[in-house]
Amino acid sequence: MLSMRPGPHACLLCVVLFGCGAAIPSSAGLPEGSASCSGGLRTAQRVDIGDLAPVPDGVVSRVALRGLRTVSEELVRSVLGEREGRPIDLDGVRQDLVAILALEVFEDVRAIVEPDPPASVSLIYELVERPLVSGVVVRGSVLPEHVFERPRAGEVYEPEAIHRAAQRLAIQHRLRGYDRAVARAHAQRRGNGVEVCLDVRPGPRRLIASFTIEGNEQVTGDELRERIRTHGGRVNTIGGAYQPQTLIDDQTSWMLLFYERGLLTAHVHDPEAEMRSDGLHVRVRIEEGPRFRLGRVSIEGDLRADRARYEAAFFPRSGEIFVRSRVAEGVAALYALEEELGRGRDAVEIRPTTDMRVDEGIIHLTLEVHAVSASEVE
Repeated sequence: MLSMRPGPHACLLCVVLFGCGAAIPSSAGLPEGSASCSGGLRTAQRVDIGDLAPVPDGVVSRVALRGLRTVSEELVRSVLGEREGRPIDLDGVRQDLVAILALEVFEDVRAIVEPDPPASVSLIYELVERPLVSGVVVRGSVLPEHVFERPRAGEVYEPEAIHRAAQRLAIQHRLRGYDRAVARAHAQRRGNGVEVCLDVRPGPRRLIASFTIEGNEQVTGDELRERIRTHGGRVNTIGGAYQPQTLIDDQTSWMLLFYERGLLTAHVHDPEAEMRSDGLHVRVRIEEGPRFRLGRVSIEGDLRADRARYEAAFFPRSGEIFVRSRVAEGVAALYALEEELGRGRDAVEIRPTTDMRVDEGIIHLTLEVHAVSASEVE
């Protein structure tokens, strides 16, 4: 964006390079007045600096900063590349504008280049500071004061940070059983500052009255409950709030338990919840399926000793419950055997493949020993 305006004298011209930072406008963005929860919170905007037109040539005689109130001049000058005594460089001015905006304490920045006869120019950065938070009001919250870390008065007002604070406040309510809680952020100008309001609508509180797990036999309910993240008893347990997605995520660790018991086709249904007069009743149904055993074990490929020696080293035996971790330990034992036979880890690869027979409840295992050539290693 480029405009030209008269300088102190009609014959002087100045070139103005604008850059807009991420903050509320200095005058019209927020209504004036005392804080309430009815004000509007503007979304941050950013405007490109735009194409630059020719400016007066010359050496920079001074670099001035205008508009500073609370931000230190030293902070701004620490990011400037343009200096007195150097020829004016518009690319450098552009970089300075970007660097100043990156400090995230200004809502508007512009550079003015004015002729300074006979052969110099003045470089002036006009800065509009972001307002500070003058106060914070939280309305509708049912949480103790110490639970929520609210924005503080005296901080630079950042719309996105205020929105995130409202989201955190809603989440804290949901973790305590207010599963329909919403929170909105509003802000208003008040003098040179901004007063923030976080408006909470918690809704009804719904806590778990009962939590049942059905269909499990090989894995106990206590083992499964130990893997539920309750956040200190606040969620997914009797007396806590119901968080279905968290419970579904916890079921990944449940599946590891089933796999360690040979229940490779186990299925955990999505949790069901029913609201009754005494609270939520949560139920999780499980289908464990058959318990798989290890069937035929075949060791093939580039063997450096008799197959019987490999079979003796691989300790999971046919007929045992198929446990993935135990198979992995057996593969590690084969690598140890290879080292005894003079072939290191980088010279051999052992590839296990399985053949699952669901109707029979068995898994045949093939271990292929592959010698790795020097070119493959590279």
